[in-house]
Amino acid sequence: VLGFVTFLIVYFYLGYKQTVSPYKQAFLVMAVYWFINLSVGALLYILLEISMEPLVYLVSALLHVIAVLLGTLLGVQLRSKIIKHNKKS
Repeated sequence: VLGFVTFLIVYFYLGYKQTVSPYKQAFLVMAVYWFINLSVGALLYILLEISMEPLVYLVSALLHVIAVLLGTLLGVQLRSKIIKHNKKS
């Protein structure tokens, strides 16, 4: 849950700040994160013989995708509301 909330905040910030293709940028960040995550998991398995259940990766990936979509959407919506409010002023 803590990881989900953390990533939700990160993607919210990215969606708010990124004006050009925010979803593309968010999915690129997610891809880098998952490359590092899977690499560390592989190294733990190779070096220390610590295995992770595939279900753990699957649930984590699902929550991460939800965080990407929801966080980016909320960030983009906040940015558009702020722009509309500034135009009215």
